[in-house]
Amino acid sequence: MKTPHTQYWTPILKILERCAIGSAETKKIRADLLKAMGNQFNSDDYENILITGENYEPAWWNQARHAAEQMRKDELLAPSTKRSIWTITEKGKKHLIENKPIDIYNESINLFPDEIEENKLILEGAKHQVTVNAYERDPKARKQCIAHHGTKCCICGFSFRDVYGALVENFIHIHHLKPLSEIRSEYTVNPINDLRPVCPNCHAVLHIRKPALSIEEVKKLLQKS
Repeated sequence: MKTPHTQYWTPILKILERCAIGSAETKKIRADLLKAMGNQFNSDDYENILITGENYEPAWWNQARHAAEQMRKDELLAPSTKRSIWTITEKGKKHLIENKPIDIYNESINLFPDEIEENKLILEGAKHQVTVNAYERDPKARKQCIAHHGTKCCICGFSFRDVYGALVENFIHIHHLKPLSEIRSEYTVNPINDLRPVCPNCHAVLHIRKPALSIEEVKKLLQKS
């Protein structure tokens, strides 16, 4: 399955925004786009497709050109008469600002909205007991875990970016594998061995009991449903 052309919008606009005059030749855009998105392309994206006569081009570049056409219609790119040069518009720059990805490593952002913040005034009877694994919230550990395991849920395969786009790029919950009962004061978390990316739904199921279910146990529940 080819990468949807809508996922090319933000990378293309970023490339053009970095250019001094907001314009670039397609040769440069193509090279920079491959650097920016190459690691997320699949075999379908690299498939060569026939354009005209005996001219072929990789599917990903064909998708990028379709993205550019749509962005011209939406006035994010200038309606240049030279198709070999793409130019970002003021509307395109505004689009970048409005769709800036959430910084998931920012400690001030709560990725667990159902948790109760410490020192927050709570009406009597409104507070429910919530156990939070601090290792799942450590921004440095999260970053290393995501760098190694990626951002797709390791249980169900859900990807926020694939569904919601660049605004939530890299958003995912992180689950700590080691039972809290086995952790001692001298314990140091290993982000690659001890943490896994999971979607909020699977994360909730993992923690539905104490001790938490295992990754394999939740996968089996999915298979049965």
